[in-house]
Amino acid sequence: MPSEAAPAQPAIVTYRYNGKLVYVTPPSTYEEAVASARDLFPELASVDPQRIGISINAMVSKKRELIRISPMAWQPVLASRKQYEVLDITLHNPKIIVHDAEQPPAYLDATEKGWFDLVLDPSRAPSPINGHTFIPFPGSKTKPRTSSSSPTSPCCPPKSPVGWAMSLLGKKSD
Repeated sequence: MPSEAAPAQPAIVTYRYNGKLVYVTPPSTYEEAVASARDLFPELASVDPQRIGISINAMVSKKRELIRISPMAWQPVLASRKQYEVLDITLHNPKIIVHDAEQPPAYLDATEKGWFDLVLDPSRAPSPINGHTFIPFPGSKTKPRTSSSSPTSPCCPPKSPVGWAMSLLGKKSD
């Protein structure tokens, strides 16, 4: 009885990663296949080889599925592939690194008084003079005018220009 020859492995297969395709001569071991994928796709160069997998796209129960090839099955699976058949390079067991996040920046508490509160705080604002309220600009050294000891009150302007001028100088009009 003639012995059956071992199936010939394809001379070329295609690696696919992130939509990019590369023809390769099939490496003899799974580990060499992973190493060659890391060389051919620069974005895999820094990925741990243990995370890189090689899969075939096959029909399983009338659904298309990616089936990962294990290192021990590399030779038999490769021997059953056709020339130029696509082998998908996949990543599995993603390594998630959680860094200790710094605390979020401290924001001004609504109960604390900031410079804007000091400017807008009604208890700190001077009384309106002639219908105008003085609100200092932060960092400004300008101070509001205080009412003089003149007989005219800030709410009632003097009746004559002379009385008005005298009130500006802080003098009483006779």
